[in-house]
Amino acid sequence: MGDSLLHGRGAESVTETLDTLFGGDDEGMFAYRTEDVREYAERVDLLGRGTYQVVVGNPPYITVKDKQENENYKKAYDACYRQYALSVPFAQRIFELAVRAGGDRRDGGFTGQITANSFMKREFGRRLIENFFPKVDLTHVVDTSGAYIPGHGTPTVILAGRNRNGLQVDPIRAVLGIRGEASIPDTGAIGPVWRAIVSQVWEGGTESEWVGSSDLCRSVLAEFPWSLSGGGASGVMEQITAAPGRLGSVIQEGGRTTHTGLDDAFYLSRSAARTRGLVDGCVPVILGPEVRDFSLDSLTRTFFPYGADGDTRELQGVEEVFLWPNRTILRERVDFGETPEARGLRWFDHSMFFPKRYRAPLSISFAFVATHNQFVLDRGGKVFKQSAPVIKLPKGSTEDQHLELLGILNSSTACFWLKQVSQAKGGADNSSEEGTVGLPRRGFHTMNSPGPSCRSFRCRLNFPLSLVVTLTSLLKS
Repeated sequence: MGDSLLHGRGAESVTETLDTLFGGDDEGMFAYRTEDVREYAERVDLLGRGTYQVVVGNPPYITVKDKQENENYKKAYDACYRQYALSVPFAQRIFELAVRAGGDRRDGGFTGQITANSFMKREFGRRLIENFFPKVDLTHVVDTSGAYIPGHGTPTVILAGRNRNGLQVDPIRAVLGIRGEASIPDTGAIGPVWRAIVSQVWEGGTESEWVGSSDLCRSVLAEFPWSLSGGGASGVMEQITAAPGRLGSVIQEGGRTTHTGLDDAFYLSRSAARTRGLVDGCVPVILGPEVRDFSLDSLTRTFFPYGADGDTRELQGVEEVFLWPNRTILRERVDFGETPEARGLRWFDHSMFFPKRYRAPLSISFAFVATHNQFVLDRGGKVFKQSAPVIKLPKGSTEDQHLELLGILNSSTACFWLKQVSQAKGGADNSSEEGTVGLPRRGFHTMNSPGPSCRSFRCRLNFPLSLVVTLTSLLKS
């Protein structure tokens, strides 16, 4: 038993040689007594970099929880970035295990992997796409997120290539998703999406009801994020990205307002706040599902140990009674590797509170996970959880300016664009498409709007104020 990411020739910078895998002596060896594993490993250069003619894999899709293991992988694989999933180092590892053909040689080893597609649109995949893939010959990219693949609960993509320099004149064959399975087939191999993929991957320039197959320039897949949508989506994206303005020029910052670190100790219903005499010490907290249809409907309150200006305040007697039973676990909360008091906070403070975002009354909130864009104007007095982050405009921005931005963010154009650059949330059968039935999270996307992806949204900056004002008036009536 061993770690295929850290053992073998070429990984010595983090671990030792294969002796680490099989033990330097009899103690700690992981081998059946009937096997001569050490001799075999040395003879075939087991897990040696540049050893294999063909490497095929289905990597795990999880993130690394162990801090030291996380750092080891980051040291060994330069594609690892931020809170990466294991699909990233494995994608690099699979290519590096194959025989490398340098210079003009074209005999590099073959690779193939079916892996989570989260790296395509989430920020941790940026280095893999922009730094690593250009160093190898990626030959095929196949969107399998719409296919029914038994046992896969995560949207996937198939990557194939060779460990050699990619030639810019050689395109990359891409199979682009158009529609997911209309129903769950009895056998995955006969599902219409999978059959369309198998048929069209060999024929570029074809399009069916389910997928499209085309040859993409390498420059298209050398930029983060990837969008593997067919059916004319690429042409629409080109028109959007040709617009003169950029949304990031009018956004100052974004994110959640607060993170308590222990919601169960702070959150309570409106009726419970009245019963406990905590109405004055609580504020509404907005959760993602409560941001819908141009309105915010807060059902939950959070104890708020701060004043209207966001500064700390002293506790009242009834508030101390409310907090005291949870004092021990509140003191033991850990963020950034430290407890609240070690970070200079009081034991009952929120673990992370952003007073600047709270003080400015106007903000635009949105549902972080939703089927489509749900942006709502808020006029202050609330805090927002991570599932309902806010967008803040520069100081002094008027309500009309917020409404103008609200109009473009809730437009069908923005909805289309966000679905191209936001990560889809998968269901039980791997598919993330609207057409797939029987899924617990059908068609949901993570709308990471305050992030770099939304800031790069290009549009004309003369927003449709009159339309938004009309919609807002209708909502109030």
